[in-house]
Amino acid sequence: MIHKILLKEPTKLYGMQSKGSIAVGYDADLVVWYPKGKMEEFVLKNEMLHHDIDYSPFEGMKFTNWPRWTVLRGKVVWDRDGDGITGSLGDGKYIRRGKSLLAGPRGALNPIFE
Repeated sequence: MIHKILLKEPTKLYGMQSKGSIAVGYDADLVVWYPKGKMEEFVLKNEMLHHDIDYSPFEGMKFTNWPRWTVLRGKVVWDRDGDGITGSLGDGKYIRRGKSLLAGPRGALNPIFE
């Protein structure tokens, strides 16, 4: 049920046909977390993140888990226990979305909200 709420339905709503499922024909984009209890609690610092922004709204928060691997179309591009970022520039791919199910005629409530 949770996969439907977090993956399947949002990809349908935003017209992203190659996302939202682990099946033949879908992109193999996955995030693999540590098993429960395998990580010690830590406080997030902005310099721990791999982005070009000088702040994070999550800085100073305590976490007890963090992604171990990120897999992009079947290729590991982040390995927390290994070399960190293992992907390369150009690994990403622009995905043109299809028609959103959220858009509709004015005054008509989308059926998903009824």
